Amino acid sequence: NSGWAINAPTALTAYWIGGTGNWDDVNHWSASSGGAPSGCMPTLLDNVFFDANSFTGAGQKVSLTVDASCNNMNWAGVTNNPTLEFTGTPNRLLQIYGSLALVNGMNVTYPASSGKWELLSPSAGNTITTAGKQLHNVTFNGDGGSWTLKDDLNADQFLTVNYGVFNSNNVTINTGSFISVTGCGGCNNRTLNLGVSAINCTTQWNIFNDTGLTLNAGSSDINAPIFISGHQVYNNVTLTGSSGFPTLNTTSDIYNKLTFNTSVNTTIIGGGTLTTNAEFTINGPPRIITINPAIQVNLNGAFNVNSSAGNIITLQSNTNGVQATFNKTAGIICIGFVTLQDLKATGGAAFYASTSTNNGNNSGWNFSSQSCLFILPVRLLSFDLLCNADNILFKWKTATEINSSHFEIQKQVNQDWITIGNTPASGDSQSERNYQFQSTDQGGVYRLVCVDRDGNKSYSDIKPLQCGQRENITIVPNPVQRELELRIKSTKYERTNLQIINSLGQVVRNEEVVVIPGINQYKFNVAALPAGKYILSIQSQTVKIHFLKI
Repeated sequence: NSGWAINAPTALTAYWIGGTGNWDDVNHWSASSGGAPSGCMPTLLDNVFFDANSFTGAGQKVSLTVDASCNNMNWAGVTNNPTLEFTGTPNRLLQIYGSLALVNGMNVTYPASSGKWELLSPSAGNTITTAGKQLHNVTFNGDGGSWTLKDDLNADQFLTVNYGVFNSNNVTINTGSFISVTGCGGCNNRTLNLGVSAINCTTQWNIFNDTGLTLNAGSSDINAPIFISGHQVYNNVTLTGSSGFPTLNTTSDIYNKLTFNTSVNTTIIGGGTLTTNAEFTINGPPRIITINPAIQVNLNGAFNVNSSAGNIITLQSNTNGVQATFNKTAGIICIGFVTLQDLKATGGAAFYASTSTNNGNNSGWNFSSQSCLFILPVRLLSFDLLCNADNILFKWKTATEINSSHFEIQKQVNQDWITIGNTPASGDSQSERNYQFQSTDQGGVYRLVCVDRDGNKSYSDIKPLQCGQRENITIVPNPVQRELELRIKSTKYERTNLQIINSLGQVVRNEEVVVIPGINQYKFNVAALPAGKYILSIQSQTVKIHFLKI
C-alpha cells in the first residue's frame, strides 16, 4: 500500500450487562460497568469484564450460542452466582488472546456439547485462574505466548499445548489427555515447565513427536494409564490403569522414578533405551508385564518387583523367542516371586530371581531358591513381632550389612503396603546387629524392608500379629479371609452381645450369645465383608479386639 496512514485497531473494554442473554446479543455489552448498551460485541482485542453490575438475580447465565473471542476475560467481583454456558451445535469455541480469571462465585456448564477453550496470546505474561471450574477441553495455541497457572487446572477431556510456554506453577493438573504433539514439520516451538506439579491423566500423556519441544520436568509427578514419552527426561512417572491395556510407549527416555501401579496386564513398547536413575518399581497384583525386545532397560538405581508367593508377576518379551534386555553396570539386582521368559540381563551387575520360575530363553539371570534377604547386601537373621502392652514391638537381627541405608516397617492396608516407621541401618557391618522399633499399632499384617544406599530393596516374610487381647479371649486367624473364630474361656454363665464394627464405627454384625463355663467357640463367616480394619466387640467383657479382613 502507498499513500495510506494505517492505524492499528484500538483495544476496547466490554462489560456484560442485563443478566441472562446470548454472547452475540449486542444489547448485553457496555463500554462501562452497568452502563448503556454499546451496540458492539467484543473482538479478540477487547478486554471483557463480568462484575457486580452484570447480573441482577440468581440463576442468570451467559450463553455461548456462537464461537466467541476476547483479549483478557475477568469475572472478579461478579455477584449472584451466574453461569457461563457453552451451548449450541457444533461445539462452541471461546478464544482468549490474553489472561483468564474465573472466580468461585460462578459456574461453567457444557449442557449441549463439550465446548473448547483456546488460549491464543502471542505475548508473554498471561495467567490462568480457574477457581476450580471445569475447562473440559483447553488448548494453548499462541505462537510466542506464555501462560502461568495460578491454581489447579481441571480439563476432563483434553489439555493440549501446541505453542508457547506453559508454566504449571507447581499446581495440580487433572485431565483426560495431556497432549503436546508437533505439526507442520516441527514449526510449533513450545516449552513445558512442570515444577513440582502433580499431573493426573485418566486417558493418556502424549508427547509422541518432540520436535520443537522443551520439557523441564522439575520435581513433577505424572500419572497416566497410557504414557507416550517422546524422548524426554522425566522426574517421577507412574503408570496406572485397572482396565484395558496400560502402555508405556518409550523412545530413549530417562526417568528418575518409574512405577507401575497397574492392576491388569501391561506393556512397554517403542524402542531405544529406557533409563531409570533412582527406582524402577512394579507393584502387584499378579499380571503379565511385556517388553518390546527393541528396548534396553538401563537400571542406574534399584529394580523392585513387589510380589509374593500368592502374588506372582510375570515379566516377558512381547515377542516369543526374542529377548528383551535389562542392563545394570554394577551391584546386585534381586527380584523374587516372578516368572521370567525371554529376558536377558547384562552390564556387569549380578541379576538374581529368587524363588522364581524360569519360563525359558532367559540369560544372565541367576535363579535361586534363597530369599533376596540372603542375596542382597543385608543378610537378615530374624524378624519378630512382640506385643508390648497393647502395641507392637518390632525386633530384627542382621548377620552382615554391606552398603545398607535404612529399614522400613510396612503394614498392609487393603492391597497396598504403607510405611509406618524407619530405622537407620549400620551401613557396613560384618557382625550381628540388633534393631527394634516401637509402634503405636495394635495389630495387622507387617513386613520389614531392607534398603541399601543404591536404593535396592529386599523384603522379609509377611507376619501377622494382634495385640490388646486378653489371655482368656482370642480370635483366629488374624488377618482373616473367610471365617473368624472367637474363643472365650469363662468361669460363669452370662449373656452377651458380639458385634463386628467397621472402620466407620458402623455395626455390621450383631449376635446375642450365651457364654457357659469352660471354652466357648463362636464362628463368623466374614467372606462377604469388604477388606479393611474391623473391631470384634464383646460387650459383657468390655473387650474390643482389632482384626484385619483381607
